[in-house]
Amino acid sequence: MDWISAINDFEKRQKEVLQHSIKTVEAYHKNLMLFADAMQSKNINDPSNVTVKDIEEFMVQRSAVYANTSQNQMVTTLRQFYKDYQNFHHGTTNPTLFLKSNKTVKQLPIFLTELEIQKFLDIDCNEYNDYLYKAIFEILYCGGLRVSECVKLQFNNLHLNQNLIRFIGKGGKERFVVIHENAVKAINDYLTLARSQNKNGRSSNVVFINEKGKQVTRYDIYVNVRNRAQSVGITKDISPHSLRHSYATHMLEGGADLVTIQELLGHSDIKTTEIYTHVEVNRMKNVYKAALPRANKK
Repeated sequence: MDWISAINDFEKRQKEVLQHSIKTVEAYHKNLMLFADAMQSKNINDPSNVTVKDIEEFMVQRSAVYANTSQNQMVTTLRQFYKDYQNFHHGTTNPTLFLKSNKTVKQLPIFLTELEIQKFLDIDCNEYNDYLYKAIFEILYCGGLRVSECVKLQFNNLHLNQNLIRFIGKGGKERFVVIHENAVKAINDYLTLARSQNKNGRSSNVVFINEKGKQVTRYDIYVNVRNRAQSVGITKDISPHSLRHSYATHMLEGGADLVTIQELLGHSDIKTTEIYTHVEVNRMKNVYKAALPRANKK
C-alpha cells in the first residue's frame, strides 16, 4: 500500500471510529506527511517496508532541529499509525515497538487571573450563541468540567436545584460536581431564553446544542473560547481546559485542600492535582518579587 492510501485510511478510522478531535487528526496528518516524505526520499514507498533502523535515523535527524515536545508528538503519531496499520495488514511488523519518548520538562498549566475571568465571563446576552456559550463557559469554570464532559452533558446529569452535576465515570464510579449560582443562572437562562425557543433538536437529551439542533463539539467550544479571550483583550494562549485550570488554581488560592480539589476535578491520582501547588508557588514568588523592593536588588 502506498503512503497516501495508508495515511488516509488511518485518519478515517481516527475520526469515525475513535472519534478523535479535528486538532488531533490534523497533527497526525502533519507528522505522517513529514515521515512519508522522508521515507520516500529513501525510495521506501510502502509503510510495510520501514525498518526500526529507518525510524531511528529519522528521529536522530529531527533531534538536531526539533525540541523534545515535538519529537514526542512524532513518536506518538508513529506508534499510533503502525499499531493501526498492523491491525489491518496482517503479517506486517511494527517498527515502533521499541521507540521511546524523550523526557520533557512539565509545563505549568495556563490559567486566568480572577480579574481576567470576570472579564471573560461578563457576556451581554442578546442572541442564541450568547446564552449558549455563557452557560458553557460558566460551567467549565465554576464546575471545573472537562470539555468532553461539557459536550456530553445530559439533562439527567443536572441537579440545578441542589447546585450539583452528577457524573458516572469509569467503572460506574459516581462523581458530584458543585457549581456556583452564576453557573446555575447561566444554564437556566440558556434553557429558558434560548434552547426552549429553538425548534431544532428539542428531542435531544444533550444539554448544549447549537441553533441547528446539533450537539456542540469540542472544536466549537475551543474556537469560541479563543474568540472570547481575544475580544476582551486576553493575550494568553488559552483553551477550554484553561478554564478548568483557573477553577482549580482559584480554589487552591481560596484555601481549598488538595484532596477536595482532586475529588471535584475527578482526578484518580492526587499527583495530577499537585501541579496546581506549583502554579500557586510560582504566583506567590512573582507577587513577592513585585512587592518587596529588596527582592529585585542584586
